[in-house]
Amino acid sequence: MLEHCATATERASTLTEQLLGQRAAFLRFLAARVGPEAAEDILQSCYLKLIEKGSRLEKDESVVSWFYTVLRHATIDCYRRNATRDRAHEQFAAEAPVSYEMEAKANICQCLSMGDRLPIMRTRKAQPPTTRAFASTVLARLRRSG
Repeated sequence: MLEHCATATERASTLTEQLLGQRAAFLRFLAARVGPEAAEDILQSCYLKLIEKGSRLEKDESVVSWFYTVLRHATIDCYRRNATRDRAHEQFAAEAPVSYEMEAKANICQCLSMGDRLPIMRTRKAQPPTTRAFASTVLARLRRSG
């Protein structure tokens, strides 16, 4: 029994050494497909998959070729996630109004209609702006930023 454990430990150590020796090649492979930022994240998640499923490798199967298969699948998953995110952003942009000026005008008009019911802030140094002056300032800023 101890001999079997020693063999499994030796095999795991050998697999780890093989994969760590190929780290730069794995990163180049991924960076060419997804960019350097995402490459490191994908590689780390694939290392986790190796830890979880590495014991299921067949003894005669090359761990490096298996790991490249895992990397290819992870790259495809990355493309799918990005495509889904891009579609969601496009849909949001299509549904969003071009400008919020009409909404701002409606809110300002509502404030103006309240007239004297709005609380007035007084300071010693300056008089508070009139409601109309405030509304026109807000609209002017909206037009410049829009």
